[in-house]
This record gives sequence, C-alpha cells and structure tokens, in this order.
Amino acid sequence: MPLYQDIHLKNNYDNSIHIVLWEIDENDDVVCKKLISTPEWLVKDKSLRQRQQITYLHCIEFLLDKHNTCTQWQIAKTEYGKPFLVENENHISVSHTKNIVASAFSSIEIGIDIQYFSEKINKVRHKFLNNNELEFIFDNDITKLTLAWAIKEACYKLVQIKGIPLKKINIKAFDLTTKYVNITINQQKVKAEFTLYDDFCMAVAWFE
Repeated sequence: MPLYQDIHLKNNYDNSIHIVLWEIDENDDVVCKKLISTPEWLVKDKSLRQRQQITYLHCIEFLLDKHNTCTQWQIAKTEYGKPFLVENENHISVSHTKNIVASAFSSIEIGIDIQYFSEKINKVRHKFLNNNELEFIFDNDITKLTLAWAIKEACYKLVQIKGIPLKKINIKAFDLTTKYVNITINQQKVKAEFTLYDDFCMAVAWFE
C-alpha cells in the first residue's frame, strides 16, 4: 500500500494542514496498531469500500504518529457522518475515490475531498452548480466542473449543515492557476486550496 503523496499546507492564518494521499493495494493487509477498537460503521465485507475505509484509518494513524499526538486513538462519527478523534482536540477529514485515499489533519476544522475526472459530470452539473457558477464554469470544462464538485464536497464536510444543497455553497470565480478559491455558505466565509493531478483533483477547505 504505497504512499502516493505527503503534503504540508499553511492557510492564510499560518495554521498547518497535513495531508496524506495513499494508493490502495488490495494485496496488502493493513493493521492499525494503535487503534483502540474497529469502528462499528466499518463494513464487514472484503469489498473495495472496506479497503478504502481501512486505508484511511491507516492514513489517520500515520498522521497521528507524525505529530506525536497520542499513543492510542479512537475514531467516531458525528450525526452528519463526519469522522472525528475521540478525546482529541485536533481535527481530521477523509475522502476516497477509486484507488486513492486522502486524509487531512490539523488543529483547525477542515474538510477534504478528492474526485476523479470523468465526462459524466457534465450530465449532473445543474444539480450542484448555481446560476452564478454556471456563468464561469462552462459546459465540457471537465477540469473545472470536477474541481467545483470537489470544492463543494470539501466545504460540505467542513460546515456540517445537515441537508444543505450544494447549490447553496457559493463558489466565487476562480482561475486554475491560483490554487485558491473563496466560498460563502450562509454568509460564512470559507477558503479552499486545490491541487490538480493527471487523473483526479483534491480540495481542502477551512473557515476564514
């Protein structure tokens, strides 16, 4: 199970965000040595979904070891489905797509999402983009469409407002060369940083 990338970011307030991307290898038997107990919500079958979940547990342990935060740890989920560390003041966020898993760790609240590029996103763009966004994210721009989806999903994980439509997460016009995006959600200001890869993109969001 190879480490795909180890990333250290700093937001505009100089808070550090540590991200690891891991590539899933179905032949690896992953064991989290410091995990107190396996989460109840972990599916029991040997499917890709289980390998994704076990891999991001391993990613979290990798991050905790790097930051020397605890000798043992336990993970749970909020009522909105966001994972968190039990009795630990630090914050985590996770995402997975196909064979890539991403986990983020920080002292501030964060949300992360990764998405593979696919032309299928063109068919659902009206489900997550509002009218203002459709003015600068054009049809068939697969990169921007997928990135907008990832940014909104990262923001959704960050704010934890149950049932909020993705159209209500308002992305300001952005350029692919800037790597930063400004967002408003119910008058709350959010910032996101994104990274483009050959086959997928990643977005991480935090409160301004």
